[in-house]
Amino acid sequence: MKKIVYIVACAFLLVSCEWKEPIGWDSVIYCYLNGYFEAERMGAKAVGWYDNLIHLTFEGKIYSYSSDENTPNGRKFRELSDRYGDTDCWERIFVGSPIALCNEFTRMDVVSDRPFNDIPAGSSLGGVVKLLTSSAKPFLDSGYKDRFNWWSEDIPAEYGKDIVYNLHNGDPGFHPVSGLLSELDPETLMLFAVSEVWMLFTEEPEEKEHTFTITLQDRAGRTLSCTIAYTF
Repeated sequence: MKKIVYIVACAFLLVSCEWKEPIGWDSVIYCYLNGYFEAERMGAKAVGWYDNLIHLTFEGKIYSYSSDENTPNGRKFRELSDRYGDTDCWERIFVGSPIALCNEFTRMDVVSDRPFNDIPAGSSLGGVVKLLTSSAKPFLDSGYKDRFNWWSEDIPAEYGKDIVYNLHNGDPGFHPVSGLLSELDPETLMLFAVSEVWMLFTEEPEEKEHTFTITLQDRAGRTLSCTIAYTF
């Protein structure tokens, strides 16, 4: 695999301009997550610094801590904070980050327009594609006690030390979520770091040029889908 050099992560966010309090590293607030991103559309792009990796991007709307709590945006943020038990953090953090997807996914799949080794065109590639991301759910479920050491031996091998450093400097509030799409537990498919969702192919096909269709479904009944032309 190519050596990881850098990562540029971006999301198009619809944010409120409501002022609430000074923003900075010294802020102490009740919640760990500073925003919830509700994805309404999805895109995909190849990752040039890592072989066989596709980065998913999302567009939609954000519910932000910095929004006036008397506005619909602010009320929705508080509703989500209550739902996930993120109401008693009180740690010094940078207000405005982190932000997590609030879509609760139930299914993820990838298909190709061409045969992928012994898998026919149009059939699920869930047995050869891994989800690679991170989630705040274990941290919140534990009452802010279960912190993940991103520099330990427990990190899945696919992440690598460089990708950890470039993603979020080893933020212990996010835990790795990694597994074949066909084996994922829906209970783990939520509160992903919004700019950190990838699909990793665990093998290369004999035919090198493919058009993949990636589909994500969530508990609200929403289906996000996109296509990407990819050359191995």
